[in-house]
Amino acid sequence: MTVALAGVGTALAGRVPAREDDLLALGLVVTAWAFAAGFGILVAHATELPASLGFLRTLPIARRSVDAAAALPLLVLGSAGLIAVGPPATVATASATDRSAGFAAMALGVAVIGGIAVGGLLHGLAGRLTAGTAGAPLRLTLAVLAWFGLVGTSLAAPLPLMVRLGDRAGAWVLAPLGWSLPWLALVEPTAGASLGAVGVTAVLLAAASITRPVRAAAATDLHVRPLRLGGRLPLVRVEARRLARHPRTLEALVVAGATAVALVAGAAWAQHRVPGALDPRVVALLGAQVTTAPAALARGMSDHRRPAEAALGMAPLRHLAGLAAGAALTVAVAATPGVALAAALLSPAVAAAWLVALLPLTATAIAVSVALGPELGNGSAEAGAVLAAAALTTVLSAVAGELAGPVLPVGALAVTCAALAAATALERAHRRPT
Repeated sequence: MTVALAGVGTALAGRVPAREDDLLALGLVVTAWAFAAGFGILVAHATELPASLGFLRTLPIARRSVDAAAALPLLVLGSAGLIAVGPPATVATASATDRSAGFAAMALGVAVIGGIAVGGLLHGLAGRLTAGTAGAPLRLTLAVLAWFGLVGTSLAAPLPLMVRLGDRAGAWVLAPLGWSLPWLALVEPTAGASLGAVGVTAVLLAAASITRPVRAAAATDLHVRPLRLGGRLPLVRVEARRLARHPRTLEALVVAGATAVALVAGAAWAQHRVPGALDPRVVALLGAQVTTAPAALARGMSDHRRPAEAALGMAPLRHLAGLAAGAALTVAVAATPGVALAAALLSPAVAAAWLVALLPLTATAIAVSVALGPELGNGSAEAGAVLAAAALTTVLSAVAGELAGPVLPVGALAVTCAALAAATALERAHRRPT
């Protein structure tokens, strides 16, 4: 996030050098707000318990207590991230605006709270719009896509609005997004901007609370239907059915595919504006990393449980083969739009490098999935799996950038074999009695 804070701020500042400090501060505030909004979506979604804990909603326990318990792991994750990223973001903002560190921290804090409220509001609106329809399982997908749209608007709209209306009027026009008035309070500290930032944040928090979907407790069905099989079904067929029926599969495809397309479009635009400023290998590695994220959810998307292993006679290797096949297919579908666009707008070499990078990064994400066993339906479990896979694949991407060309194919094959071997060992360990 620190790199993103610096990168977005510097890119905006470079567009109007005479206003470098103000636009650098704008980039910092927008990036902090954007990350907070995405985190807010996860916090709102984490209050939905996974299927195995759904019985808690039928017990005489207050709904708020159950929701707080479900969101606690993600809140701990957010607190750790804030401790790690807050100080550098505050120092950079204070340096760009010549304000005190305390004032910069308060402005960023208001922007972050506003972002979390916007994320919760998007999740609530998506839930209300899709309630009772076939699109209800895609509530998280709609919220994430709306978040992408708001982030794009926050990066593209400020400069034209400020040129046409001025800083103050432009900031008030963008006030419903939750970040513009904190920025205005930083570059033009007035009582009106500060009070307006706090007031808009309070309104967003209230709106997020109002639009939060209300879930009614249902009676628990304790009847377990027998699993009748006329022989052992092919494992890949079983896993493919579970993957296809799980709503998270479509979410992963849509979000990863849309992110990859946005990445390629942005890279093509940057190449057009400043030829040679962007290394095509970076686009290929980032695109591969984004589109292999669904593989980190492979074990959860398969809805795999130990009783199913016994009923179907799933051996560790066969089960891992099914997971790998389903995850590889999901990754291939998610990567197809981005790869095709990269070949058309950038070069076939970028598309080829993207495809080659998919192999080791997908295997690594599968190993993370088997290690964590994320149970989908809870935002904290999903976020933890994806973030863990992103951390490992980021390290691999950084190492790959330092390797010579002939070494890359051998290194990719070695990483793939090592990741699959680790996943196999972990799968065997899961079956040992404890």
